[in-house]
Amino acid sequence: MAVQGSCCSAYPPCSFDAINSRKVTCSLGAIAINDTLAIALPCLADGSRIGQLSNVAVANCDLAGQGVVDPQCKRISPPATVTVEKVPEACNSTLAIKIVANPKKAGKGNVFTFNITLTPKGTVHSIVMDNLIPPALTKAAITKAFPGASCKLTSPVQKVPGMLLRCKFNGSFGKPMSMQYTAVAAQGGSITDVAGAMYKPCKVGAGPLSIKNSDTVTVLEPALGSCCSKDYGCSSGVAKTPCQRAGGMWAAQLDACYTGSFCTGACCTNGGSSSAKCWMTVKAACPGKWDASTTCFNPSYCPRPCLGKCMPCSPAADNCCPGYVCQQSGRYAKFYCVPDCVPYKPACAGPGGFCGLTADGVRCCAGLDCVVAYGGVSVCALHKTCKPRGEQCGGFGECGSGLYCAPNKTCELAICKSKAKYPRSASAQAQRNLVDYQCNAFHAASCSAL
Repeated sequence: MAVQGSCCSAYPPCSFDAINSRKVTCSLGAIAINDTLAIALPCLADGSRIGQLSNVAVANCDLAGQGVVDPQCKRISPPATVTVEKVPEACNSTLAIKIVANPKKAGKGNVFTFNITLTPKGTVHSIVMDNLIPPALTKAAITKAFPGASCKLTSPVQKVPGMLLRCKFNGSFGKPMSMQYTAVAAQGGSITDVAGAMYKPCKVGAGPLSIKNSDTVTVLEPALGSCCSKDYGCSSGVAKTPCQRAGGMWAAQLDACYTGSFCTGACCTNGGSSSAKCWMTVKAACPGKWDASTTCFNPSYCPRPCLGKCMPCSPAADNCCPGYVCQQSGRYAKFYCVPDCVPYKPACAGPGGFCGLTADGVRCCAGLDCVVAYGGVSVCALHKTCKPRGEQCGGFGECGSGLYCAPNKTCELAICKSKAKYPRSASAQAQRNLVDYQCNAFHAASCSAL
């Protein structure tokens, strides 16, 4: 008997051939006529051969008493056929997906990196990974694809916003795999990115299963303010980071460009003549010479051959500009160039009227103080509403005549000592504004509180 299977067990009086291990020979002795003898040979299909296997048995007998094979006695059985199939794989594999964003929090316009990892238990098949990237994330780019997969970024078939990242695997896999893509945050708020996958736990006999995972990032909307560029152009509605990266100075107030104290410089027209004028303004509004590093109280900047309004003078040695005369006036009882009137009886301004160095400013009427308001404009205010020296203050327009609101938030006596130059920095510009504020307050008291 030739056995096509393997791992068979033979029982006496049967034995395997010494040369052909698949051949079994059984010595059965004499069998009476009409007797039946059955021999069972258990065999294990070990998978070395798959499909139909056939076994054939051959029976021989000897001539009686001669010990010689009788050729007339040979019988061959019909083939006994069995079919061996491969044992189906266990259909219990699983797949996990995880998406992780880095960083978790960043400002609008920053780049986020998303890592997607697929972790199988067992071997999974027919894998397709989909990630519908939210429309708040733009400029998506694949920086690392899954090994053995084809990954593409396309527009979704349905009319939904965003981009579709799809990865199709060419075969099965049983080890963790990861991919990476980047995207730019286009709007603020919380953004959740969901990644999903479909797979088969075995090659046949099971439908696709789906899984998903998500991660959320926080996009910070930058605060908008005003930017003074490196060439002193002033713009509103600009974020702090891009302004400073470009070499500019930034202020949190959206209207800082119009306050007269941010991104300003000294503007001089007709310098060196009796009609010289100087005022603090932004560069774009200056029709003459402009310098951000000084103030109009710098005597070497925008000079005049004569002394202008409210400038200290000496009746014997100084020459006031046309329309002004050196007379004793002001709260300090010193000599200043004041409007030339004969006799000297200048008009006075009521509450809210201009005074001091402000254009068209005159002295304040009785009971009023000349105070410096927001933007450096001097106006007349009721003396009883003005805060005295040493009292707490919050800013412009609160302290009385000759006083200013100092950095320690108290009303202090104003002095006027202007430096020639101030470097380009936020702290230096703040110091320059403070000096300009004090000089305005000083001259407002000297010339207008008559």
